[in-house]
Amino acid sequence: MDGPVERFYLEPDPTKGKKFRVLLNPTELEERQAKDFLDRMEIKQNRICYKEADAQFTYWSNITDESEAKAAKITELTAKSRDYELLEHIWVTWRNATGRKMRQLYTNYMTSENDTAKKKGFANAADMWTDSYNVSTFHSDIDKVWQELAPLYKKLHAFVRLKLVDVYGDKIDKKGPIPAHITGNPWAQAWNYLEDIVQPFKGLPSIDVTESLNNQGYTVVKMFKTAEEFFTSLDLMPMTKTFWKKSVLVRPPGVEMACHASAWDMCSAGDDEDFRIKMCTQKNHADFLTAHHEMGHIQYFMQYRHHPRQFRDGANPGFHEAIGDTLALSVATTKHLKRVGLLTPTQKRLHLFKENELDLNYLMKVALDKIAFLPFGYIVDKWRWDLFKGIASLDKMNAHWWKLREEIQGLKAPVPRTEEDLDPGAKNHVATGSKYVAYFVSFIIQFQFYEALCKISKEYEPNNPEKPLHRCDFYQNLDAGDVFREGMRQGSSLPWPDVMQIITGQRSMTAKPLRTYFLPLEKYLEKELAAAEECIGWGSLLFFFGAFYSVCGGPKTQLQHPAETGPKNLLEFQGQVEKANVKGLIPIIMSNASVWVIVKIAVLFINYSNRMNAAISNSVDGSIERFYLEPDPTQLKSFRVILSPTEIEQGQAKDFLDRMEVKHNHVCHLASAAQFEYESNITEESEAKALRGAADEMSKIYSTATICLPDGKCGLHLDPEITELTAKSRDYELLKHIWVAWRDATGRKMRQLYTNYMTSENDTAKNEGFANAADMWTDSYNVSTFHSDIDKVWQELAPLYKKLHAFVRLKLFDVYGDKIDKKGPIPAHITGNPWAQAWNYLEDIVQPFKGLPHIDVTESLNNQGYTVLKMFRTAEEFFTSIGLMPMTSTFWNKSVLVRPPGVEMICHASAWDMCSAEKDDFRFVSSEAKQVFIASMK
Repeated sequence: MDGPVERFYLEPDPTKGKKFRVLLNPTELEERQAKDFLDRMEIKQNRICYKEADAQFTYWSNITDESEAKAAKITELTAKSRDYELLEHIWVTWRNATGRKMRQLYTNYMTSENDTAKKKGFANAADMWTDSYNVSTFHSDIDKVWQELAPLYKKLHAFVRLKLVDVYGDKIDKKGPIPAHITGNPWAQAWNYLEDIVQPFKGLPSIDVTESLNNQGYTVVKMFKTAEEFFTSLDLMPMTKTFWKKSVLVRPPGVEMACHASAWDMCSAGDDEDFRIKMCTQKNHADFLTAHHEMGHIQYFMQYRHHPRQFRDGANPGFHEAIGDTLALSVATTKHLKRVGLLTPTQKRLHLFKENELDLNYLMKVALDKIAFLPFGYIVDKWRWDLFKGIASLDKMNAHWWKLREEIQGLKAPVPRTEEDLDPGAKNHVATGSKYVAYFVSFIIQFQFYEALCKISKEYEPNNPEKPLHRCDFYQNLDAGDVFREGMRQGSSLPWPDVMQIITGQRSMTAKPLRTYFLPLEKYLEKELAAAEECIGWGSLLFFFGAFYSVCGGPKTQLQHPAETGPKNLLEFQGQVEKANVKGLIPIIMSNASVWVIVKIAVLFINYSNRMNAAISNSVDGSIERFYLEPDPTQLKSFRVILSPTEIEQGQAKDFLDRMEVKHNHVCHLASAAQFEYESNITEESEAKALRGAADEMSKIYSTATICLPDGKCGLHLDPEITELTAKSRDYELLKHIWVAWRDATGRKMRQLYTNYMTSENDTAKNEGFANAADMWTDSYNVSTFHSDIDKVWQELAPLYKKLHAFVRLKLFDVYGDKIDKKGPIPAHITGNPWAQAWNYLEDIVQPFKGLPHIDVTESLNNQGYTVLKMFRTAEEFFTSIGLMPMTSTFWNKSVLVRPPGVEMICHASAWDMCSAEKDDFRFVSSEAKQVFIASMK
């Protein structure tokens, strides 16, 4: 990757050269510059992002992942075996090899993550992790959604438990939790491989198009062309030429590659629209559906590609997967497979005479994948949220994990567990610190999307048994395509509830459409469980069919099914869309659609050029208001209009820059204020708690270092004591002692830290595409020859410096005698400066005309009663005398111009732009103001 990139700037205002004192209104400048600025910055960001994405795509297309291979073998054994003891052995040994080994590391990680969140202004890391949803009630909203779907899950759980008794006998408690190791999945997160046990109509073949794909001569490319035709039938976009040219759709012969299917936005723009899929496709039913799912991600990428990069992402972290799965729900229907000619004659007859039975088998298959997953998708992050919030303690984290798994999921560990174990650590997402609730969100909202599109296409009609939701196929329906396009086109430029309303007509998550989809299966489960007099639930959560009494003898429990809601036709839907309130903001999270890529390489996908987003995500105050692009007023007039980027950005660019400036200033101000406060009130105790990392630790060492003198006097700071002694003394040995002592107190203590820092800085530079940190540090000069230019300038001035050096050396010989080599270097400790970086205090030795006093106003400052404030007022008057600005009221209120009594602070004079706009907050820091009169005029 090539790190140095062309820099872009706002064009100079053409009126500036006419009259220097004219202060132009910022809007006058931005009106004509904003669009040009966004366009050119977009080119820059796309170029950087493309190089990073291309490198990652190449890497993951040519890699052998040993751990993946091992996990695959464990997954296969867990899926196929019915040997209770063998499954128990696999379950235990996998957790011993993973979670148990990382127990202490995970404790440290969770503590550190919480500390980081608090520094950013969050109450805890749970709030920080879900801040991207920008809904203050998000945690409780997720709880409510779970309560909506829990009755369906418990019926599925009871039915599966009943069937597992037939296989494992009394190893299964008919009224208790299911042992976690026998569900066919290493984490019991999906129960697909129990299908042969729980299938409602055993022996009835499922609708699988693998045979047709092979008999009809389908190639992998034809599978993807068929998927593309699904999208174009909705009047959505076809794949680009680059997609077909650069995607990796089959594993190349002899090449090992990560085979998890993934979709890639390569960050290109213009004519070269580079979007790709990487997949080891096989000609089978599952991969036929996956092709449509992954192409759904590509369609989403293409639909929001016109936005600035800040908004080219899913509306919230669950949207991308939900989009892909919504399409897969339609494609997987028997109706769709028949329409595209992939059913065999036998399958057509089955569909004709056994449609209801096929439906129940299919719904069970989907439920084992999706319904069984939902409590796990809920628990993984709920467990971590509870730890972050202190609801459960870190020393009881494994007990809390099993408490949640039993209470919510109805599962139990097959063997006793202790706090030496960390069973959640057996899951990759926990071990890698990857957030998980997005999958739960995705599984909920995909059914909301699906129901809405099915209603719009009139493929689903509530209360019409001939058009149930689970049979809906919105293939070839332009109205459904219009709505879906409109939602996808927003990217993350609107708050996700606004995008949800565009697609569904409602603004919140709900499990009602999911319950509606599985309603035939739910009724079947109720019937079967009642006939078997099987209880639903486990432990104290039981209730029984038949008598319908809870275990505690409570009143009868009536089964509740979801009510039908939402718009009934396209006109009503459009009316709801046009009333949508579209204000607020959601940040960007999913840089890539693939779950595997998110887990493995999300950090490497960070666009280093996106400084604005970095400032936002690293804000001191985590709860700041977020901003979005305003909706384009023409977008709702005709759903099929595809506006060009220029049409949209022309009207949005100015507003975008204005609002992002407010946001950026707020973040910058908070960060600057915290740093200002820190440098003005630094103590060893507070700093030791506050600082992290090599650079901060070195700053602490330097800022708080003190030395002792040979006479035993200790506690001397750099400023003013060490600086003053070095300047005034001519005692060669004392100066040598001070020089050595200061370096012992600073540099010697930070040697290893500095090694770490330099290595880290170089690694950072290389990750951002630079050859080394030297190139990164000077990249802001935007001149490729900068280093050699500096060398040339030095060669120009070196002759003058050498003459000055020789003259000073000559005069120092008069003071120090043979301690000075008249033909050698000057000892560094006798130049009057702790670092020999300036030789001001040798003036009395080298002055050409000795005895002639120089102009120094210190005496006058004292004799005339100057205060520190008056010194700065005098400096201010210099600037106003030449028509420049006076200091602001905030400057005088908040600057630290003298060291407060009893306070340790960094005393180097410094000027601060606090990133404010309306407040005009600029400050100065000093401690011995009368000695820095000249410096004050900075």
